[in-house]
Amino acid sequence: MTALRQSGAAVVSTFLADAVPQPSPLALELSGISLSFGGSRILSGVQLAVAHGERRVILGPNGAGKTTLFNVVCGDYSPNAGSIRYFWRDITHLKQHMRARAGIARTYQSSLLFDGLTVLDNIFLAIRGVKGNRLSLLRPRASDLDLARAREIADRVRIRHKLNTDVRDLSHGQRRQLELGMALAAGPKLLMLDEPAAGLSPGDRPELLCTLHELPRTLTLVIVEHDMDVALPIADIVTVMKDGAVVIERTPDKVEHDSAVQAIYLGEAA
Repeated sequence: MTALRQSGAAVVSTFLADAVPQPSPLALELSGISLSFGGSRILSGVQLAVAHGERRVILGPNGAGKTTLFNVVCGDYSPNAGSIRYFWRDITHLKQHMRARAGIARTYQSSLLFDGLTVLDNIFLAIRGVKGNRLSLLRPRASDLDLARAREIADRVRIRHKLNTDVRDLSHGQRRQLELGMALAAGPKLLMLDEPAAGLSPGDRPELLCTLHELPRTLTLVIVEHDMDVALPIADIVTVMKDGAVVIERTPDKVEHDSAVQAIYLGEAA
């Protein structure tokens, strides 16, 4: 069993070494991604190329296939056809936990917090979970360093003033900020955000947008979004999907006034 663990660790270490970004690589490249469930085509030949450090928003109406594509990248689903490359390495068949260890982190539309614990506890546990070493819990110095890092993350996502607050007492906007912080605890190279503004009031959105704008460009963001008012201020490039396929890929200023995009959204409203 020990030999198997060592062998597995060697495979992951080799993958991690190969996944270190080269000069100006593509952080994420999807080629011909297709997926069907029960005879229904959900994704159809999706092509996507995201540069290292880019802020890419995947936009589209409900049912466009955005979240399904997101889940394919994160390893929840395996595509029926096509390939996924992460910093030039093929991860199409890599297991979900190995993608996470390689530097792909995510958030979800629905809240996944440890209710009954404080903000600090939640971020601390996220940091410890990334390390995955139970023995490290017995090392006081390591715990001190992780607590300091948890406080730094709380600063970054603008909830330092809530460190000792039970997460059940947070506003919805503060919970979303905390979820972002817990994803950052993994120290990812690629951060996948699934509708981070879902359920936020207009008053909470500026705080989230400011937090996202302040993230370093060493981190690549891929953001699934439904609301153009949230998507466009964040994006370098916007990919618009409809019926499981990419229909338009433009800069935010061009997408906003694109007649085809307007038709997609007006069609949804109708």
